[in-house]
Amino acid sequence: MLGTIDRGHVGRLIDALARADGSGAVGGSQRAGSRRARLRSRVGRVGAFLQRIAIVQIVPDAALQDEEFDADSLTRLAQAMSPEDVQLYYQIALGGRRDLAMAPEPRMGFEMTLLRMLAFRPDAAAVHGNPARTTRPPMCLPPVRPAAAAPAAGASVAGPPDAIAPVPSRRIHPASG
Repeated sequence: MLGTIDRGHVGRLIDALARADGSGAVGGSQRAGSRRARLRSRVGRVGAFLQRIAIVQIVPDAALQDEEFDADSLTRLAQAMSPEDVQLYYQIALGGRRDLAMAPEPRMGFEMTLLRMLAFRPDAAAVHGNPARTTRPPMCLPPVRPAAAAPAAGASVAGPPDAIAPVPSRRIHPASG
């Protein structure tokens, strides 16, 4: 029927996202058309599908009661995707729908929404072949210690072996002229 959305297309897009298949997601976006209203609706359908997947992850029987999306697809994707990815993709879909109005071209905005979903996944670095980004521990700074009163002139500074000795300050006097 004219004007209806191919729900199978939305399912294929989400399936490509679940597999971290950038070519499948972007290739699927090219079949979505180029009209802003249609792409805005498509991003909305992606968000709606993701919302249903999130429900099925918590209440598996909900897939059988869904009247809009295929129960088998909902169940399969709910098992294949992490809850974190589903939540992140949903948030990105909401923002992408809003951002389509600002995109230079509607298709460009739609594609960037899909690419954001792939790029900002919690495990995206490992998926894109950069394990160093996921295995490197976060930079740790030494704990901050409260400043102690300065010792009297000539007194020795004693403390635990791992204590950081205070650095004497120098006063810089402006040149007299």
